[in-house]
Amino acid sequence: MITYIREQNRKHTIVSSIILTIITLIIGSLFVWDNNPITGLDKLTNDILISIFCIFVIYLLCLNKTAGFQKEGFWKGMLYGIPFLVIGIGACMISNIGTNIFELKPISFVGVLLFTINMLFVGINEELSMRSLVLNNLMLKYGKDRKGVYKALIIAAMIFGAIHLVNIFFVPPITVIVQAINAASAGVLFGAIFICSKNVWACIMIHAMVDWISLFVGQCFIGGESVLSIEMTVLQGIVMVILGAVPPIIIAVLLMRKKYKS
Repeated sequence: MITYIREQNRKHTIVSSIILTIITLIIGSLFVWDNNPITGLDKLTNDILISIFCIFVIYLLCLNKTAGFQKEGFWKGMLYGIPFLVIGIGACMISNIGTNIFELKPISFVGVLLFTINMLFVGINEELSMRSLVLNNLMLKYGKDRKGVYKALIIAAMIFGAIHLVNIFFVPPITVIVQAINAASAGVLFGAIFICSKNVWACIMIHAMVDWISLFVGQCFIGGESVLSIEMTVLQGIVMVILGAVPPIIIAVLLMRKKYKS
C-alpha cells in the first residue's frame, strides 16, 4: 500500500500536492470554538495537527532527506529573509495610516502570548506543508534542471496563494484577493529561500516573524489595524499588491539567478 502511494505520487505529483494541500485545509477547519482565525486556541490546535500530518507525509513519501530539516543553511536563509521583514514592517505601517498610536490600548499579556505562539505555528505548518512537502515534492519531480526548478517554484507558489482564499469567510473580499496574490508572491520568495538555503527552519522563522510584525498592532492593540482587518478600496488593493507582491518576486528572481548563474 505504501509503495503504491509513493508510485502514484511520483506519477501525479501536481495532483497529489493539491490533494495534500486540501487535506491540510480540512484539518485546519476541524476545530472551531473560539471563532478567531488569528489568536484562537482552536487555530493553534489545527496548526499543530497540520504540522504533525505534514511531517508524517514527508517521511511516508521519502521526502525527508530534501525537506530542509538539517542545521546547515539556517543563517544563510535568515539573511535572505531580511527583505521580508522590511515588507512586514511596511505592511504594518500602511495598515495603520491615520491610526492615533497614543489611543491604542494593549490587550492582555495572555492574548499577546497566544498571538505570538499562533504566529509561530502558522510559520511551522505553512512552511512544512508548502515548502518541505509541496515544493520539495515538485522539485523531486521537475527540478532536474533550471526550467524544472522554476516550474516547481511557480506551481507551489500558486497553490500557496490559493489556500489563502479560504479567508473569504473572515475578511472582506478585496482584502482576500490582495492577500492571495501577495501570498503567491511571498510563496515565490519563500520557495527561493528554501531552494537556495536548503533549510526550512529559516523559512519558518522568517514566516513567523513577518506575520507577527505585520499583524501585531491590529491583533494586540484595541483600535489597531492589520492587513487582514482593514476595508480596502480597489485602488488601495492595487497599491497593496504592487507594494506587497512585486518586491518579493524581484528578490526571488535575483536569488535564483545567483544560484543558477544566469
